[in-house]
Amino acid sequence: MLFGSHLGSFDALRVLARRRPGLQLRVVLDRGQNPVLTGLFDSLDPALAAGVIDGGRPGAAIALEIQHALEAGALVALLVDRALPHEDTVAVPFLGRDARLPLTPWRLALALHAPVLLCFGLYRGGNRYDLHFEPFLDATVEGVPGGVPARGARAARLRERVADYAARLEHHARRTPLNWFNFYDFWNDDGPHADPPPHSATAPAPAAGGAGDPVHRRA
Repeated sequence: MLFGSHLGSFDALRVLARRRPGLQLRVVLDRGQNPVLTGLFDSLDPALAAGVIDGGRPGAAIALEIQHALEAGALVALLVDRALPHEDTVAVPFLGRDARLPLTPWRLALALHAPVLLCFGLYRGGNRYDLHFEPFLDATVEGVPGGVPARGARAARLRERVADYAARLEHHARRTPLNWFNFYDFWNDDGPHADPPPHSATAPAPAAGGAGDPVHRRA
């Protein structure tokens, strides 16, 4: 699975499908909430648009289609830095304050035993984008470490992973702040499904995932 964000251009992932014709890329996108991006996919890459997994459907239907796509050998890409209304979140340090990020993508990756790569398509001026891919989570290992852990242990491990992701997002946001497209109250802590905010300070960004160094490609 490819986990992206609203930092840079998610559409730059089209380069992957174009340069590697045998690669299946399925993008999870709420067609109703993202009409501009949906229209862009439709006009620039009809083949990729045809494979979009509509994120506006009920969660079980989305999870089932993602599972089928992974079993067919496809890469599934989705944005993981914003929560939907009523979605479970966790508070993690981000740019000096706790911000709430969604838990659903991480639960899904672990449940499906799907490895996770972080991806950032960062604009560098003109017609140039730098694509960064970072090995981040090997869910085939983390999903089954000696059996099913206690509920509290699962929650703590999920929070650690989301916090590590937030640190990587912060790392790239600090390096390329004009790439961050954020137009809502990112640090709003009023969500009904929020957990008590932990007392922790912002830590320096960890190394990228431990499964290898970041992979950089230029588009």
